[in-house]
Amino acid sequence: MNATKALRAKYGSKFEFLLVYVVDPHPLAPDISPYKGIPWELAYSKYHQPLTMEERMANAGHVTVDGVFDTVMVDALQPLLAQSNTVWCSYGPAPNSAWLIAQDGKVKLSQLWFDGPTMDDAMA
Repeated sequence: MNATKALRAKYGSKFEFLLVYVVDPHPLAPDISPYKGIPWELAYSKYHQPLTMEERMANAGHVTVDGVFDTVMVDALQPLLAQSNTVWCSYGPAPNSAWLIAQDGKVKLSQLWFDGPTMDDAMA
């Protein structure tokens, strides 16, 4: 989050910084990771994979975004429906991706794994 915070400090209100809370890549065991199909718990794993939208909203409420993001959105979670995880499925199932989207809606840069210097170059 430090690289995002640095971009926020540099560009201030010239850009809107949006965080989308999606499926958890490293839920607490015995829940499985969507990337490995098996439990993939790490030292910072704190929560189980939400099974309801209410659980996902509760998990998202623990995300610290002060001074970095303008808005936190929560991706849809509707188990067994095609509309579930809409952002994650549409923009690419990745846990740390980033997009620079112009005001006309065109994607100027997409990153499967956020890279601060590359994003900075594109924003400049």
